[in-house]
Amino acid sequence: MEFDCSVIPEVCANMCYGAYCLGVGVDLTLDNANKALKRQRRKAAGCAPNPNRCSVKNGAPPGVNCDEYPFASTDIQGTTKSRVNRCVPSGQNSKQGSKIAKFKRKHCPNGCNFEVGFANPNLAADFCPGQYKTFLMSVLAHLTPLSSSMRWHPVELRRGSRRATWARTIREARCQQRAEGAVSSSQVGS
Repeated sequence: MEFDCSVIPEVCANMCYGAYCLGVGVDLTLDNANKALKRQRRKAAGCAPNPNRCSVKNGAPPGVNCDEYPFASTDIQGTTKSRVNRCVPSGQNSKQGSKIAKFKRKHCPNGCNFEVGFANPNLAADFCPGQYKTFLMSVLAHLTPLSSSMRWHPVELRRGSRRATWARTIREARCQQRAEGAVSSSQVGS
């Protein structure tokens, strides 16, 4: 299931943070959870009960919802990874929810394993891999003399090179800084 980060950048930032910084990953299991189980999963992420930290009653601006990753409709059983939440614009959260519901109806009405993908991750979403590749290509570009002028030449990143280590280091540092508003469920008070 692919999400367009140019359309839902705040939601993508939350998903990428959970997937890549917390290590939940992008391989998820969509199951046939009932409402009670989904509520329990939202609570584990810090998005329930209502009002939650993204509610106007708790000081959040109007027009935002609590978004959880992994989704309330997915099982992360067998892992010690936590769920994460972020206050996101309501419209973006609704678009994500509609996409998940449509995917479930069309591709896995009885539940299935699937992979979350991110289109245009470098346009808006923090913590998504594409952002770091684009950033590194610009940082690692170098000037090369060509006759009497200078030209930019991007340096290709190769697997196993020292530059790949820079990519991991930058991403790890960015994850440590955390996205504003991203909260691990282990840090959410009851």
